Amino acid sequence: MSSNDFKIDALVTGATGFIGNHLLHSLLKAGKSVRVLVRPGKKCESLAGLPIEIMYGNLEDKLSVIAAAKGVKTIFNCAGLSSDWAATQKFYDANIAGVKNILDALEVSGANRLVHLSTSDVYGYPKTACSEDYGIHNIGLPYNRSKVEGEEEIWKAVKTRNLPVTVFRPASVYGPRSMEWVAEIGKLMLKKDMVLLSGGHARAGLIYVENLARIMIIAAESPIATGKSYNIRDTGNHSWKDFVDGLGQCFVDGSWSYSNIPAPLAYAVGYCMETVYGVLGIKSRPLLTRHAVNLLSKDQGFDISRVQQDLGFQSWISFEQGMELTRVWMRSEEGRASLGADESAVAALV
Repeated sequence: MSSNDFKIDALVTGATGFIGNHLLHSLLKAGKSVRVLVRPGKKCESLAGLPIEIMYGNLEDKLSVIAAAKGVKTIFNCAGLSSDWAATQKFYDANIAGVKNILDALEVSGANRLVHLSTSDVYGYPKTACSEDYGIHNIGLPYNRSKVEGEEEIWKAVKTRNLPVTVFRPASVYGPRSMEWVAEIGKLMLKKDMVLLSGGHARAGLIYVENLARIMIIAAESPIATGKSYNIRDTGNHSWKDFVDGLGQCFVDGSWSYSNIPAPLAYAVGYCMETVYGVLGIKSRPLLTRHAVNLLSKDQGFDISRVQQDLGFQSWISFEQGMELTRVWMRSEEGRASLGADESAVAALV
């Protein structure tokens, strides 16, 4: 397909989610034409008023994915189920079946590139942070297993169908409107239920969401990125304690706290809680899971030399800047609502 045949610069899946929505805005700022694929009935307040084309469907419906990809130059797949507690079928539908359909849509559409958002969880939480050459490892935890199997589908398609794919493996993506790393942790801090594992000294592998969006866009235009996977995190060695203390600057003194427990004990507690919840068929998330313990206690400082050398990645927005932009959002009306906090708990915006 020639460049003249592409009517739309980018298709973004997961555009109503945290990372996908930030990527969408970054593409628009770069002057790109954008189409998004949204589930029927999905609330789309975050898309209101944007100069984009909206198509309705879902990743489990191959025909709707193929239709959305028609005439698109680049597909950015930010959709998926990122959770440590969900039904097995939901993990399969979002992270495996959905990936298969995206690959078929890539082939049928003739798009120049698929930029797929994976996760560093595919490494299976090694004791020492690794490079991409370590390889992906299925250790049986539901999220890890589904993302590994999703990537296996990608690399099989790259090898057998010569499809143009670039994969990013972030660890911990934060920023304004992050429910997982900002709102949820903030809620736990205010409830004084937040736990740091073994002092919170493990490197968190943090990346500010706009830095991630920028490097994904760069990769889409770079021939050298075709057929490659990239670890991605911001430079520096910031720990979970650094991150939690940074969020805490947003709160009034005395309104929040965290406790500290050894990581091995936390893992044992998480395993027991998962077992009990599974036996009893409890659908709500346990307070502690093995997935969460791995993320908060294992070294997430993955080697990023490949993305630096190939694509010139740097932390365009520094940790200090990213944290302050995050705190500004936390102090906003939307941020306070996400935290379930009133003005008495959130420090005044200065």
